[in-house]
Amino acid sequence: MVIVSCGVPMCSFKTDDVSEGLAIAVLNNHGLAHQPPHPAAPSAAPPATPPAGVRGPQVDAGISTEDWNVFLRRWEVFRAGSGDAASAPAQLFQCAGGALGDRLLKSDSDAASRTLPELLQAMRALAVIPVTVSVLRTELLQLNQGRGEQFRSFAALVRGKAETCSFHTSCSCGRNVDYTDNVIRDVLLCGMSDLDIRREMLGTEDILEISVNDVIALVENKEIARNAFPLSAVSAASSFKRQGGSVVT
Repeated sequence: MVIVSCGVPMCSFKTDDVSEGLAIAVLNNHGLAHQPPHPAAPSAAPPATPPAGVRGPQVDAGISTEDWNVFLRRWEVFRAGSGDAASAPAQLFQCAGGALGDRLLKSDSDAASRTLPELLQAMRALAVIPVTVSVLRTELLQLNQGRGEQFRSFAALVRGKAETCSFHTSCSCGRNVDYTDNVIRDVLLCGMSDLDIRREMLGTEDILEISVNDVIALVENKEIARNAFPLSAVSAASSFKRQGGSVVT
């Protein structure tokens, strides 16, 4: 039996009168109290920043309002990924193309140091070609689905144009009413290229109460059925011929 004392200065710890092996084990366990504590884990991760070499969405002078709206959506996605509000104006300025960046600096030498809303307003004023709302609405009402164009692609084009046309008005109750979806639905119904599908859609009960997304889904289903029908007809005719029948033309 032995009694072992702790070798750390100013520590009075001693083991009980136990066997040599047990005393060593107890002393080793006590030694853990003299080890420095592990550093605490950081409470929160630092804000994410774009990896080196990753550029934000690019925009330049001479674009339409639809292109500007697309740029804004891409910019919001990029900004959410960066997570650094302090450097957002500088990042936005780097999104300006050569011509737009030069115009910004010529009009305001301190453009890069402006607040984010101020810089966005200045960029839009210099990038977007000004077009009156009446012209935009006329262009929208003249849109038609191209031959072979998917209806969903046509719908995206219509929606992008309609968002620039300011389809809203003041109600007698004082509220601002947005009727953009109503116009989009009308343009889609009038602009689809397949006359048979158009007639069928126009004859659908409560078609004006159906949402735009549901209209798109209905037309797509009918286009799929239309495109599949000729293949089915050819297959049926071929099967009839293999059975020894004749086709009357």
